[in-house]
Amino acid sequence: MLYKVKNTFLRRAFPSPNYLSLSPVAVDITPFSIRAMRLKNTPKGFVPEFHKEIKFTAPCDLTDEISEEEKGVVIDALKQLKKEIKFNYAIVALPEQRNYIFQTSMPIQAKNDITNAVRFSLEEYVPLEAKDLNFDFHVINPEENRAEMDVIVSVYQKNLIATYVLGTWFIGKS
Repeated sequence: MLYKVKNTFLRRAFPSPNYLSLSPVAVDITPFSIRAMRLKNTPKGFVPEFHKEIKFTAPCDLTDEISEEEKGVVIDALKQLKKEIKFNYAIVALPEQRNYIFQTSMPIQAKNDITNAVRFSLEEYVPLEAKDLNFDFHVINPEENRAEMDVIVSVYQKNLIATYVLGTWFIGKS
């Protein structure tokens, strides 16, 4: 509780300059719609500033390769969303159906080069080539007195990320 009081006091006493407050919009693309929300910082904490959902004209199967027609439906909805909300920055949620997530143990000696150790272990847990993947990880219990450390790894295909980046880049150009 003390942390919250201090944190709130510090935010009020030393607010961020406007040019540092990017105020991004959170975007979630589902097979049936696009949802967007922005949070606003108030003295009582963050509260939703707005929430908007745009339904697709036809369902889009985002779990497999997306067709050109489905891409057009998604891009049109993103353009409509940008026109209605007027945002410059977005945080886009990737579909969890296309995510590989696993927990593994690594020797404590791998701590100095953990990124390469995780990259080396990818092919053991993910049925795709490591060169086609982007991953992130988090070390759990990084205690020095243990022989091993537990690591949680989240993996997405690079082409999926590229599709989402291209889609959001495209609406930025309109």
